[in-house]
Amino acid sequence: MHTIAIGIAAALATLFASARDAASGEGEGALSRLVRAYPGMLCGVEENAALWCDGARMPFDDGRPKSFDEKLDAADLEDQMSIAYPPQAPPRKDEDPGRIRSAAFFEKMYGAARAEVSKNLEVVAWLPGLSNAKVSMTRVNGVAKKLAEISREISRLDRAIAAKVRRPGGGFAWRDIAGTKRPSPHAFGIAIDVAVGRSHYWRWDKARLGELGRRFDDIPEAVVRIFERRGFIWGGRWYHYDTMHFEYRPELAMEREYSCP
Repeated sequence: MHTIAIGIAAALATLFASARDAASGEGEGALSRLVRAYPGMLCGVEENAALWCDGARMPFDDGRPKSFDEKLDAADLEDQMSIAYPPQAPPRKDEDPGRIRSAAFFEKMYGAARAEVSKNLEVVAWLPGLSNAKVSMTRVNGVAKKLAEISREISRLDRAIAAKVRRPGGGFAWRDIAGTKRPSPHAFGIAIDVAVGRSHYWRWDKARLGELGRRFDDIPEAVVRIFERRGFIWGGRWYHYDTMHFEYRPELAMEREYSCP
């Protein structure tokens, strides 16, 4: 019995140690995903920090407990990486992977002033042959190039499917997120809105519908997957939904593998 008891105690100790190590490694795993997602911009990690290739050091966790709204308004990198993409179906309350953004991170990556962002913008033709629209996106991280690839791949879908997203609502726009003082991802040239006329947005719908966390099929699944395979996330997967919205966030989109539609 004594030998059995020692064995059980050892097993429990190993189990608790593994759980502790896993918990302590969560931040390291998220930091590593950030570095893999932005090669050439981030070059390493150290304890509680992401290391930029220019030598700058950005803290991962500021150590402050925050409510969901506080995370939205004052996110650190740990907050930014705290919700896996995609969420449950339907998403649970406040499950908005990607909607929590560290302003300092995106301003350093893409520019903190309009002039800084604008010098890296490139015009992308959206679905040539179906649409005459053009949108401006940043060249940083190859975002504009990836959007051009997305456009070409969507153009090869069944015409009836591609036609549903032929009218974009725009890419770069120097503005804050509606109802906030936080910079929009459109201000960094990393977001595009499509099919605005057939989309749902929680701020528009909230008063009328009185419910969040709905699932939508405004955008064809084949289109969503094409965006996701190139590092974009879709606002239609959020509790606070925005079904027209796609945003380049490879640190989240890379968490799962996407098969061809």
